[in-house]
Order: sequence, then structure tokens, then C-alpha cells
Amino acid sequence: MPKLSFAMNKHGDRGRKALNWLVATTLTVGLIPTGVLGTTTKAYADESDGTRNAPIGDYIVDNLDQNLAPKKEDSGFLSMLRSLVGMNREALDLAGKAIVVKNTMAAASAIGEGDGFAEVYASEESISSTLLGQFESVAQLYDPGSESDYYVAFVDTVGMSGTARVIDWQAAEFNIMGELIDGVVYDDETGIAYVPKSLYADDPAHIVQLQLLCAYDFNASPSLVDVRIQNGNGDVTAVSQAASVEVEPMDVTMNIPVATPETASAIDVSEIEVYLNGSEDPMDPAGGENMSYDGATGVLTIAANASTVASVDVKINPRGFLAPERAYAVTADSMRAMKGMDGQEAVLTNLDPDKVSVGQAFTYTGFIQYFSADTTERRHQVLTTLWDSLYVGDVQEKLISGSGDVIGSIWSPKDEGYDQVLGDSGHGGYDLVNTFDWPNANRAYGQYDEVGDPVYSNNNVIGGVDWTGFPKTNSSYKRGWQGVAMCAHVGQNGWVEKVDNGDTSDYIGSITMRVLHKADDYLVLGFVLPTINTQTGAAVYKIKYESKGQVEIQKKSANESITAGNSCYTFEGIKYGVYEDAGCTKLATTMTLNANGYAKSEEIKKGTYYIKEISTNGSYALSDTVTTAVVPSGDVVKVEVTDEPLDDPAGVMVRKYDEGTGAFVPTGDTKLVFAEYTYEYIDGYAYNAEQFDRMKPTAKAKRTWVMRTNANGYTDLQYGKDSFEYEGQKYNYKVSGDDFFYNAAGDVTVPLGTIRIKETKAPEGYNISPKEYLVRVVPNSDHSAGILEGDVVIYDPNTGDEATQAEEAPFRGGVTIYKRDAETKQDVPQPGTDWNGVAFEIVNRSAAEITYDGVKVPVGGVVTTLKTAVDSGMATTGPEKLQYGTYGIREVSTSDAYVMSDTNERTFEIREQGQMVVLDGDDAVYNQVKRGDFEFVKITERNPVRLAGVPFLITNKASGEAHVVVTDSNGQAKTGANWNAHTAATNGNDAAVDANGDGVFTDDEKAAVDATKLDSYAGVWFGHDVDGNMTAQPNDKLGALPYGDYTVEELRVPANRLFELVSFDVSVRHHDTSIDLGTITDMRPDVKIPWIGTSARDGADGDRLLVRDPEAVVIDRAEYSNLDAGDMYRMVGTLMDKGTGEPVRDAEGNPITVEKVFVAEDVKGFVELAFGFDATTVQGDVVVFETLYKEGEEGVVAKHEDIDDYYQTVKIYEPAIGTTLVDGMDGNKTIVSDETIKLVDTVTYKNLVPEKEHTVTGTLYKVSGESEGAEPFCDAEGNPVTATAVFTPGEANGTVDVVFEFPGELIEADMSLVAYEQVLRLGTVVASHEDPKDPSQTVTVVEPEIGTMATDAKDGDHEIEAAKSVTINDAVAYKNLIPGREYELNLTVMQKGDTGATPLLDAEGKPYTAKVAFTPEAADGVAVVAVTIDSTELAGADLVMYEQLTLNGEIIATHEDPEDEDQTVHVTEPKIGTTATDKTDGDHRILASRSAVIVDEVAYSGLTPGEEYILKGVLMDKETGKPVIAGDREVRAEMRFTPNSANGTVSLEFTFDASALGGKKLVVFEELYKNDEPVAEHKDIDDEAQTVEVVTPLPSTGTNTPAPAGKSYAKTGVDTMVPMLTALALIVGGVVALVVTRRRKQADAIDAIEENVLDGVDK
Repeated sequence: MPKLSFAMNKHGDRGRKALNWLVATTLTVGLIPTGVLGTTTKAYADESDGTRNAPIGDYIVDNLDQNLAPKKEDSGFLSMLRSLVGMNREALDLAGKAIVVKNTMAAASAIGEGDGFAEVYASEESISSTLLGQFESVAQLYDPGSESDYYVAFVDTVGMSGTARVIDWQAAEFNIMGELIDGVVYDDETGIAYVPKSLYADDPAHIVQLQLLCAYDFNASPSLVDVRIQNGNGDVTAVSQAASVEVEPMDVTMNIPVATPETASAIDVSEIEVYLNGSEDPMDPAGGENMSYDGATGVLTIAANASTVASVDVKINPRGFLAPERAYAVTADSMRAMKGMDGQEAVLTNLDPDKVSVGQAFTYTGFIQYFSADTTERRHQVLTTLWDSLYVGDVQEKLISGSGDVIGSIWSPKDEGYDQVLGDSGHGGYDLVNTFDWPNANRAYGQYDEVGDPVYSNNNVIGGVDWTGFPKTNSSYKRGWQGVAMCAHVGQNGWVEKVDNGDTSDYIGSITMRVLHKADDYLVLGFVLPTINTQTGAAVYKIKYESKGQVEIQKKSANESITAGNSCYTFEGIKYGVYEDAGCTKLATTMTLNANGYAKSEEIKKGTYYIKEISTNGSYALSDTVTTAVVPSGDVVKVEVTDEPLDDPAGVMVRKYDEGTGAFVPTGDTKLVFAEYTYEYIDGYAYNAEQFDRMKPTAKAKRTWVMRTNANGYTDLQYGKDSFEYEGQKYNYKVSGDDFFYNAAGDVTVPLGTIRIKETKAPEGYNISPKEYLVRVVPNSDHSAGILEGDVVIYDPNTGDEATQAEEAPFRGGVTIYKRDAETKQDVPQPGTDWNGVAFEIVNRSAAEITYDGVKVPVGGVVTTLKTAVDSGMATTGPEKLQYGTYGIREVSTSDAYVMSDTNERTFEIREQGQMVVLDGDDAVYNQVKRGDFEFVKITERNPVRLAGVPFLITNKASGEAHVVVTDSNGQAKTGANWNAHTAATNGNDAAVDANGDGVFTDDEKAAVDATKLDSYAGVWFGHDVDGNMTAQPNDKLGALPYGDYTVEELRVPANRLFELVSFDVSVRHHDTSIDLGTITDMRPDVKIPWIGTSARDGADGDRLLVRDPEAVVIDRAEYSNLDAGDMYRMVGTLMDKGTGEPVRDAEGNPITVEKVFVAEDVKGFVELAFGFDATTVQGDVVVFETLYKEGEEGVVAKHEDIDDYYQTVKIYEPAIGTTLVDGMDGNKTIVSDETIKLVDTVTYKNLVPEKEHTVTGTLYKVSGESEGAEPFCDAEGNPVTATAVFTPGEANGTVDVVFEFPGELIEADMSLVAYEQVLRLGTVVASHEDPKDPSQTVTVVEPEIGTMATDAKDGDHEIEAAKSVTINDAVAYKNLIPGREYELNLTVMQKGDTGATPLLDAEGKPYTAKVAFTPEAADGVAVVAVTIDSTELAGADLVMYEQLTLNGEIIATHEDPEDEDQTVHVTEPKIGTTATDKTDGDHRILASRSAVIVDEVAYSGLTPGEEYILKGVLMDKETGKPVIAGDREVRAEMRFTPNSANGTVSLEFTFDASALGGKKLVVFEELYKNDEPVAEHKDIDDEAQTVEVVTPLPSTGTNTPAPAGKSYAKTGVDTMVPMLTALALIVGGVVALVVTRRRKQADAIDAIEENVLDGVDK
């Protein structure tokens, strides 16, 4: 009789101690290699025991009432054994019986002190107001021993989990009548029930039910379930070893954290076993309906309720060599959800969840029926439909299995025959006796239809809540056949109103529905039927409700005049956040717009949300507008938003200046006015003139404007609406052209795109410049505004040197496209086919032509053609082949084996350098393999008769996949779905031949067809991939046979017993075509003479494969025909060696023969002869020769001696082994010197004799260098290092580990060790593997290595600042370490010099060093050593990190290379350089005015990003070398700034009174500070770039006033003509250049001042 297993972790400390003892013992005797126990991941995040109760089995033992169930005494030996393994108690025997436990839940608030069944069931009103629902379970019965008169069971799961408290109980028969039973004892202190054994005396399958009345408080804390986890997966960290987990008390599912989120994905639900309440049998996953696992969170959801489950044991099984196929599982919220007849989830579509609260009750009037034989059919439909949704389903078939005959008597309604005995009061399985109306019936007393049934109201609103959506569960909604409830009272009631309609089982009464649990999208409802015949019914259901809605966003441009038809503007990629709060801090979901500005959210809970743009895409500015949206239930709310498009409102300025003088004035008689520049605008980004021309929509640009320059030589699109004055007349800046673009403020703007600027009319005295300029309006880095890039500083080379322009090569990337089989979805072709001939064409779909391999391809032109490999569906251009652009790719040809079923063009874009677009998944090209069929008729040769039931084995020659078809009653066989659907019993005939179901049809199996399993209506389908997996699922719209060659073999069955078998080939080459093979004829010789035929087999397993073994047995079945019935015959058999053609001989040299005398009971029959022999002595296969003699007569009656007869032959299989030698520490192929080396050689064996003892011996050999051979690897005494394992294989094929252990001092660097292995049987070597060149048998000795990468801890680069405290991280990559051992890294900072590197010393003269100890988890990895130094005085120095790796104080590896750049960091030296200019016009002269402003642009390098600096400046008098005094103080300025990068610029302004400084030259001195310490300065009194000259304005009248000493320069106007002519003479003959700038205020100031100069007006 089975016991509770004490060796399983799920049974507590007792089990763990036993398991530890068992493992320790097996390790001691060497049965388990210690290496196999190692894991790479911590097994448990929490190894403490946080459970509240002992395991159920232990709990029962500890709490038994000794008067009712006295303990039996142990023998001394058993007591001692238990003490050794930590067991303090004896496990109870399982009785093989169970009791049904009904937890009838009642509202605690409605129960008085001392109330029980009598009070609760006192009236229909008290039942309705008190009962909530009922959960049933099955409790296993245990046998305390022969001295006990009771079986025992723990039943108070509701109390142990803290869900509710038991206030009353009663026991009864588990049948329709529910008769109370005397003698059952329930201990309310311990929750243990005692069931008399006498109840089972007459009926061992007797079923007892125990009803517990449980008081449940809706305000109580969550239930606590003890969870114990046994983790067998080394890649998974379980959350805990044993803990109490909070679960919802009234939900029908439990969420149990199993694995940490970091390791959760390493397991699948198929690798998890769940045991409930101490059961030894795992919970049935029911195809995912009962178990669901979230690989992201590590949470396991099971279909169970806290009232019926007190403990859960979870077993995480180890993963095999191959990951399992992912098991299907329903989502947690759908588990146990109610479904209708159509299998679809029921959904309450109109429910307002805000109107429903937990504990709320709804009462309505409904039709209630009792199960009876005359209403079986449709009521059975109800029961079958709701079975998996009703919690009672666990009682019948989910929680417990293997409990003997008891459970066998509890039928599922899905079982055959259930409906035939429905209502049988004597049967234990029919506790489900009631059907009732859903709430939408809501019938009324006294209102009946024409057949006497209460009127069905179709009123779905009860208690103000609309309950529309309950499922249809049978073919009619009439007569209350909607829901099903279980018996909830074993006593009798008497208040029944009966419907007088002729049906004695029909009643009408009140039904109370109560909300037990409310989740985001489902309810758990309890139904109570106070009156059903003489009893009360209850049920618990989970039903989904529509609680979610969606948001739609439609975005529009706020300025469509610039975005309409502009390819630079798109909404694609703009992202919105949907928030639950007005402050937009709690994100509910995100939405990403498509190119049309549309997005639809995922489903979210109904309610009020706040929608805000969170990122934009470079076309539009980021909007901070928050839009409120109310999401309805089951519907979509639409939100319309607008966005401001990015543009450049500052315009594009072109300015000409004279290159010779640098002044913005013409020279000689030339003029700068009236130069005309043509601006051409296109949408799109052009990087050269050719591309610009290609991108123009027509011969003209999208918009073109011609602008003229003013007298100062500049023009600007911003001035498009303005004019300027010249020589007393006004002139418009715009000469001609299209309308301008305007922003929302009405100002001229430029949209995103490209402007080409070229001079089309030169001003007087100048040639037209041949240069063209491209300016692109693009989004800035944070997409907040439009900025200019390209030729933003443009020189007009009428004379002088032409400015250079950096080329910008377009981004280049590539594309990889996958060709996949439409059936298998794989990129490898189906077996027997290939991708030869598959080609893809890439077409240029960009707005302009592109260049590919130096060849220009116009829009719409073919870029290139890609071809796939023959056996791989991948085709690629390779990297960096396609330039930035848009492309189409389409299939243009396919292989002979496939139909080119997908020629749709796929569009993709290249938008980043190095981008590789991968078109796979939905974007891959799927082609249908050609499929066909064939058909034939099977007849006999003479007197043709169509042969029915004849099987034919069809084999795909390429894949080996084979399936069986059978002729029908007309002798016809067809593979087409129009004959037998492929999906009908797919390949159902295979089982008649393939006895073991492995998909391989051996000759033995083909010769032993089980004709009883043949089905001429079974479909056939070929869909295996190269690995033998059925990846192409049956499809009745396609042929059964994919493109390829097939062999068709007729198989022997009684129907063709004496006919010759036929075999032929068929080739499938055409799609959707059936090949008519015509008639297949069988021949039958007219035989009347005696005849024998033999069939030999292995005596061990009955097949025709015999392992070469000293104790081999062959059995020959000799069949005879046409003998004389009743006569005596003698059959003589001889065993032949096919290799020699001679008889097999025994040890004495005698032939192996066997004879048998028998009486022929009929004209035909058979006898069997057994041959025992040593198979290791034969040279080939063995063949049995048989000769038949008749007693009393001379001569041979018949014989069968064909050395090539397949059926007479048993093939001798050679045992074979292969080995894989690995390091026992980490399982890899390298070993590192250690105190003890352990190697594990996994020997894979084939064709051994199962259940027979074998010995495997291993010897290590060493191989050095290029040596061809190997020599024994010996220990210190010179003995070879060997290892042995004795094992008994359970199957012919398998593995066994051989473990070598030896001192580490024996190995040497670069040595290779090879394991030679032999397998012996009875002392004879039956297999060996001794190959010195086999890498699988070899491990190599390696030495530890390290390499380092030194970086700045702040930003990760190889540069550090010169500062008081700087931290350097040295990342040390190590290889070939021993996992689990502690190592130490020692770092020394070295400073490079001319003669090498020397240690860097601190202020005390000590070297900067650091060390870190670490324990690697794997042989290879990275450890980081950090060191902090003072680099204040090290600017410009290079520092190198030297590392040493030690083990136990011994240096085992170093990395000390002063030239290694990766080990080196450079100490940067902050530097600054300055350029001082007049803020007004940007030159080095400033007016002697009271409000002079000098701007000093400071270029810095070598700064630390993110750190604050202070820039301080002072103006110096060049003549005196002292600070300038303006007014009464020095002219100083300072600013604080934080650089984003090491290099950059900042500007410092000096504002001062320069009116008294005329003629002086001012020099700017700058100092840069950090942390109040100077880090850089620029103080060069002779630096012209730092110098600004103060000039005095000319007098404002015509009198000659002496000029101050030095040069005078007129900055204001003069009112005489002479100065003006003089000024003009200075600039005649100069070169004009142009500048594109956006400094509007500067330009306006220059314009004003210089107009004053020309006009002679002093302002």
C-alpha cells in the first residue's frame, strides 16, 4: 500500500533531511558524481521556512486522537533509521479512499453565536440571507494502522488557510438522498475527521461526504496558503523554499510567486508540477486550463480556492538537453471563467462595475429543476458546458487521482455513459443535481406560458445592475436549464412551491446571487437556491465583464499650409502618454502615432484619463497640452489634437562682404545693392545639387523666390514682406516668385526642407558667382525647434579662394529578407526541396535616385537582385550597401518545389548608418510548397477481386517520414482530402504498424501489422521537418504529399496473406494535382504442397535486432500450411551465421540446432523454436534454417533455407559508445590546476542489453603538441589514472557517467587529456571508444589569463581630468578561473615616461594601489577594481594600470603592458583660447561710447562634462599692461557654466564706459576656475585675437577738428561729402562674399550704424 513519500521536499524538513541523507549516501558510494549537483544560479532567494503549518501528512500524525486512532509501535531498526534521516514520526499509509468535503460558506455577519445548520437552514429567508456559496474538495483518507477503527483525513483547509471558521458539520452518504451517517467524528480543534472503517466493509468504494458550515468575514485579511518549492532547475532561483503566500479567499484561482523575475523565463509551465494538500499525485494541468505561468514575473496561477487548499507543493523540474515545447496555458484572468456551448468566454457586456461591490446580494425569481431521467439530454448539455467553470469540477477529476476505486466511482459528465444513469440515487457521482435560471430570466410567480412554464421575462436588470451576458449552456433557454448547482444541504426542507405543469421535478423560487470576489475584469459569483425539491443548492462561478475601453487619437497639423504635401512632415513615431492623474505622473499606457496621425490604445480600464504628448519625431514641436478623455466600457473614445510644425521663423540671410577689406561696404565704383539671389525650396533633405534637382517635384522647385540685396549687401527671406530705401526710393526685397510660407503669427517662415541659393544677378561691378549653397531646415536635437544646417556660412568667391565644404555621405545600411515555408514557417525548405532559383528584386522607392555600388539608380529602378542559398531562406545585401532612402523588395522567382504565392512588395527604409533591416516574421516571404496526391485500386490477378483492408506504407525518400493508407471496401486508396479529410484521424493507420509510436517503421513492425487497427476512413498527411517534428499541420485544402519522391510498399495482412507484395515509387511534382496510379495487382500462386515460412526475432524484446551479447536468444516462429491435420511432424531448426554462411557453433564447436515434435491440429499453423547462443562469436547476422519432417516417413516434407530471407534473419547490432569528457567543476572543455582535478566522462551507449549488468572502464591518456598518438596519463606512482562504473541500463540506449579524480599537480600547461572507454559484459568487451583525436573525449589544460580596460569612472572614456580626487575603474576580464574559489586582483597605478612606466606616488610617497577579492561564478568573466588618485599635477600625463591576479597568495596571472592603450588613461589639461570682438558688428574695433560692449568668445577643451566651472575675465591696457580703469573701477566679468562635453565655447560680455578710452587697445585676460581653484588661463598681452581697439567718432560738423593721436575711424556719419568719398575709396576694388547668419539683432544694429556712415547723419 502506498505511503506518503518522505523523500520529497514538499513534505517538509523530514523530507529534506531524508533527501540529504539519500544524496550523501549515493555520493559516498560514487553512484552520483558530485559535479552533477552544481548549479549556476542560487536555488532559493529565501531559504528560510516561512510556512505557518506542518505539511498535511505530518500534521495529521502529530494531532491524531490516540483514543480513536492509536499509533502502532515501530521496530527498533525502523526507529533508528528514522532518527538517522531526521524523521521523528512515521508516515501514514494512504487508504486508497477519499471523502468529499463541502465547505458551505456563510456570511459571518448573518450568523449568531452558537448558530449551526439548524438555525441557518431554518427558513428560505435565512438561507438566502446567510449562505454565500459552496466549494467542494476531496480529502485523502489515511490508515493509522490495524489498531484503529477509523480512517482519518484532514478536512479543515478553510481554517488552516485562515479563510473562514467551521461552526457546524454533518456527515452523509454521497448520493442524491444525502442520508446522514452516524459514527463519523470531526475534531473541530484539529480539523481531522475520523471515518469508521466499518462503512467500507460491504462496499470498498463507498463514498462519504462531510459538510462543513463555514463562517466567512468579507472584511477579513487575505487567506494564507503554505507553499513549498522544490527547485530542480539550476538556471532558476525560486522565490523561497517554504513560505506562506497571501491569496484571495473567494477567488477561484491562486497566484503563487514561484521564480524570481530575473530567472523566471528559464522555465515553462510544462516543467512545473503542483501538489495540493499533501497529495502524491500532481495537479492535472488540463492543457493549461488549470495552470498558467507568467515567464516575465515568475508567478504561477492555479485553479484552486483558498477554502479547499491549505498547502501547495511546487516542483520545478530540471530542463533537459533541449528546451521543451512551450505548453499552452490560458491567461490567469481567463482561467475557470465561465464559457457557453460555443466554447467562448461569457462576458457581462453591460455591467457597470462601479455598481457592484464584494458581498452584495441580488435576489431574483427563477425556474429550478432537479435532475431526472426524462430531462437528461439538455440538462446534461448544461452540466457538460459548465463543468470546467464550476468549482466542483475539482472534486470529480482535477485535484485527486490514484485514490483507488473510490475516485473511479465519481464520474465526470464527460465520461461515456454518464447521461444514461443521470439521476441514479444510488450512484455516488451525482451530487450535481440541480439546474436553475440565470438572472436574465427573472420569472414571476403565477405567470405561465401556454405549456405551463413560468414566463421568461428577458429582464436583465436586477438590483439596478444589468446582467446581460450570461452564457447559453444548452440548445434551449427554456425550463431553467441554464446554470447548474450542487447539493448544499443533506437535511430536508419543507417549503416548496411546485409548478403545476406535469413535471414533478420543476419548481419556481427565489435565487440569491452574491458577489464573492471582484477583479479588474471578472467577478466570482455565489448562487444559492434555498429550495430544490427537499434540499438546498449552491454554486460558485467566475464570469468576465466588459470593464475596458480604448482611446483613439487623431492628430492634425496646426499649420497645414506648410505641412500639406510636405514629405518632411509626418506624424509617425510621435508618442503620447495616457495617464491616470491630471498631473500626468501615473502612466497607464502609451500610444504611438502612425504616419496619418492616428493611434489606438490597448484596452484600459474605463475611467477618466489625461493624454499628453511625451515625445515627438522631428516634424512637430513637443506639445505640453493635456487633453482629458473619459474611456467608456466596451467602447472607444476619440480625441483630436493638433501640433505646431517645426520651421525656421528666423529665415535665411545672405550677405555679401568685401573679402579684401572685410567691410560690408563696396569698393571702387561697385555696389552691393541689387544683387539678386534665387531661393529654391523643396520638401526633403538634399545634400548636393544633383540630389536637389532629382527631388524637385517638377522642373521647378516646390516654391521659388528671387530676393535682392540692400545697400549693405544682404537680403533675407524674413524680409519678404518688407522693403528698403536706396537713393530716396523704396525697393521690395522680393523681386518675384511664389507666395511665402507663414507661421501662425503671420510671419514669413521656412518649413523643414532644403533651400538652394544661387546668385542669378550680380550687382554693379561684380561677376556672377558660380557657387551654389544648400541650407537645410532641420529639427534640433531635442526636436523643440527648427534649425539650419549645411552652408550656414557661405563665401562668394568672385575673387580669392573658394571655401571648402565638408561632404556628408548618406547613411548606408543593408537589408536581409527571409524566405519561409508557408506551412512550417521555417527558413529551411521542406525535406526533399530547396530554395534554388529564389530571387528578390530591390527597387528604389526613394524620392530621388540612389547609388548602389557606384551605379546610380533612378526612382523606380531595380537596385539589385538577391538570391537565397539552396538550403537557407536568407538573402541579404550585406552591410552598408543601400544608401539612406526608401526601397521596395519583392520576390521575382522561386524554386521548382514551391508556388510563388507571395509577390507583394515590402517597403523599407534605411535611416541610420550601419542599419540592417531584417524582413522576417510577418514581413518574411512565405511560399507554399507544392503538394499533391495519388490514388489507386488494389485487385487480385486471377478472377480479379478488389482487396479491402490492405495497408500501404508511403515513405518520403528525403525525410524518411512515412505513413500508412488502407484500401477501402472497394479496394480503393486515395491520399486526397476529398476522399478522407487529412484532419480526420490524421495518420491514424500508423499505429497498426508503428507499434511503439516512435514514427520509425522497422522491418519487424512492417511484418507484424495489427490489422484490427486499420481504418480506411483515416486521413493521411506528411508534414515533418528535417528533425522529424510535425511542423506543417494538416490542411484539408492542400494535398497530403509535399513535393518530392516517395516509395509505396504493400504490407502483409490477412487480406493479402498469400499474395506477393508490391512496391513502387511515386514522384510529386505538381501542385494541387492527384496522380492516378491505376490498378495495383496482387498475385497468388495455386499452392497445394506443404509449405513452411519462418519469422525469427530477438528473444528479449521481440524485434529483429539482436545485441551482440554472450547470452543471446533467438526465437523462430515457423508457420506451416497444407499439412495433414492430426499427423505428427518434426521441425528442425539450425542457426546460421550469415557472415560465414556456416552454422553458428557452441563452445564445443557443435552447430546450434533445435527441434520440436508436434501434431498438426489443422492444415496450417505454427510452432516456435528458441535458440540460445553466444552472439559475440558470430561474424554477421544470424539466419534460421528450418526443415520439416513427417514422423514415420522418410524425406523432407518442406524446408525454408534462404540466407537472404529478411523474415528469417535477425540483425546483430554492435554495441557502440561515444564519450564527452568535461571539467567536473564547470562542465567545460578546459581544466585549470587545482588541488584536486575532477573530470566527468559522459559515456553515451547504444545497443546494450537492457536490464543486464554492464561495466564501463575509463583510462586517461595524454596528448602533447602535434603528437599523433597518446600515452597513459599516470599518477605519482606511475599507475594509469582510471575510473570504473557498474550500471544496469534500463533501455538499450542511454548514458552513464565515469568520474576521474586525481591531484592537480599531475597536469601541465597545454596538456590535453583523452578518455579511453570500454564497456564489458560478463567480462567481454562489447564496445570501446579510443580515439586520441576525438575532441569530445578531450579536455585541455589552460592557464588563467587577464586583460584590462581602464576608464574614467565618471563617463567611461579613457580621459580623466586633472583634479584633487579622480576615480579610475579598471575592468579586468579574466579567463580560465575556477568557479567558487576566491581570487584577489591587485592594481598599481603607473605613470608613463620616456624610459618606461614607474609607480605613481601619493603625497606620502606611497604607490597608488587597490585590490579586490572576488569569487567567480563561471570560468570567464569581468571584475572591476577602482582606484582614486590626486591628478592635480598630472595634466598631460598618461597613466597605465598594472594588474596581478593571485590565488592563495600566489600570483597566477599578470597584465603589465605600458603600451596597452586599453590599460591607459590620459590626464587632460583644461585649456582656453579667446577671441574678443565688438558686440555691435563682430570686429576688433569699438566706439568710444558710454555703453561699449566687448564679447569675448572663449573656446575651451579638456573640461569635465557635468562639472561646474567659473570663467573670470578682466580688460587690460595693452600700453601699460595693467587693468583698464573705466570710471572708477576695473572692468571685470565672470560667469558660471556646466559644459555638456569636454570641448566647446562660451561667451563673456564686458559692458563699460569707453568714452574716455579713445585710441587705447584693450586686451582680454581670462581665468578658468573649478572648485575655487584655477585650472586654466589665457593672458597674452600681444594676442591680436584678444585685442579690441577703441576708436573716437569723427566730429558731427563740417569743421576740421584735430584727431586724437593714433588712427581715427569714423563709426558715425559725417555731414560733409569729403569723408564719405574717402570712406568709399577705401573699399573700392574689394572682393564681395556672402554670409548666411541668424543673428538678427546684430544685423539690424550693423545696418543702422552703417547707413548712418553712408548718409552722414550722426545719431
